[in-house]
Amino acid sequence: MPHSLTDIAAALGARLEGRGDLIVTSAAEPAMAGPDSLALAMDPKYAEGLVQGGARAAVLWEGADWRALGLEAALFVPRPRFAMAGLTRILDPGPGIAPGIHPSAVIDPGAQIGEGVAIGPFVVIEAGAQIGAGSRIGAQCFIGAGAVLGEDCLLLPGVRIGARVRIGARFLGHFNAVVGGDGFSFVTPDKSTVEAARETLGTAGEAAIAAQSWTRIHSLGAVEIGADVELGTNSAIDRGTIRDTRIGRGTKIDNLVQIGHNVVVG
Repeated sequence: MPHSLTDIAAALGARLEGRGDLIVTSAAEPAMAGPDSLALAMDPKYAEGLVQGGARAAVLWEGADWRALGLEAALFVPRPRFAMAGLTRILDPGPGIAPGIHPSAVIDPGAQIGEGVAIGPFVVIEAGAQIGAGSRIGAQCFIGAGAVLGEDCLLLPGVRIGARVRIGARFLGHFNAVVGGDGFSFVTPDKSTVEAARETLGTAGEAAIAAQSWTRIHSLGAVEIGADVELGTNSAIDRGTIRDTRIGRGTKIDNLVQIGHNVVVG
């Protein structure tokens, strides 16, 4: 969506010099910026890029002469990288999850759906699940029985939430993240070669290795996640064996991260 520099400056708490009525529709690196882009040139090393590009406005380093750089307006911010967080939030069009509930979604009558929730195609929500107000659930997500999702959460397509998982407000789950899969727990009827290797640091040798059967230990716990947690693409958090695996509020977990059963993250 288009935004005036005046509106962007107000949202960022930035100092505006020049034309506040200029409209921008995107952000860009200086050398690649067009006339409708806001160039991000927060360091003098980007000055040459501004000359190469076609931006009319830019976010500049303090003390820069925007007129000499051929600009019609400039924004100045005390902490450029923090300003990028606000700017990208303003310009981000979002995941495109339509309001309301898509007709292909399968929602158990016993689930509780909060006010203003958006649910995309082929979503499955099982009995007893609770979805907080304002949450958005992308296509092909699964929310298990008795799971609780707080207010204003966003699940991008393919996220899986297991049974009895409890997640706080403003959770962001990226594509194909899984919360509440079973823990990786197995045991043998007699002492296993794995246990022997741990005790001897492997010095028992190959002669001690014998065929063994492994019996799965079921996971009776779930996962508890605090508010404002972000979970990256294809990451997984396993449910606890007896007690819950716990992820503290404000935690940010990157792509492809595995959190094992019973783990506690502050």
